[in-house]
Amino acid sequence: MTNNVSVLERHIVQCDMALKNNQREEMQNVGDLLIELYSPKITAIAYIRGNKSIFGAKELHIIKESLEVYKEDRLHELEIEKSKSAKVTLQSENNLNNESPNRFENIGNISGEIGNVKESGNSTNTNTNTNTNAVDLKTMFDSARKVIEEDEALGEEEVQEIIEQINEIEEVGNEDIARPQKWRKLKACFNWVSTKGVKVATTIMPLIMKVLEQENNN
Repeated sequence: MTNNVSVLERHIVQCDMALKNNQREEMQNVGDLLIELYSPKITAIAYIRGNKSIFGAKELHIIKESLEVYKEDRLHELEIEKSKSAKVTLQSENNLNNESPNRFENIGNISGEIGNVKESGNSTNTNTNTNTNAVDLKTMFDSARKVIEEDEALGEEEVQEIIEQINEIEEVGNEDIARPQKWRKLKACFNWVSTKGVKVATTIMPLIMKVLEQENNN
């Protein structure tokens, strides 16, 4: 997992360098590489792969933002794994400290207790992750709305239009439906984003990706 994050960071730097140099051929080459690598994993990049007859700075910006969101998700997963590992280690130490001198006679009881602890832990982790995702998602949408509302370059009608799109994406994110159903509902918004500038795209695209990457029970 750590190696994957390091690779993502290198690819994000590649995007930055290509955008800074502003050479169409370099941007195209970097884009082709990253589309090939990440389109099976990231929906936004897969969409670009299917519509890359015209490729430039806007598309590379979207790829970069998509990689940054993807990296943050991987880091979050890494933290969860570390937390789980620490809990298992602590529980094992507690079990050893609490064992009786005749521990080999009590293996059956100890195994049963560990099983109960694991089952309870899984339930707690599931609830905690669900609550954390809900809070993170709300924070992302509130932040996106604030960015758009404070953008002085946008007219009042533009701001209203973008806020409506953000609200629609949030509604889909709050629905308890499978990922393919979410994507079908978000396709129109995705196509709408492709007609906007970089600022709007880099604000909206992470929201769409976050909603699509949410775990649910369907």
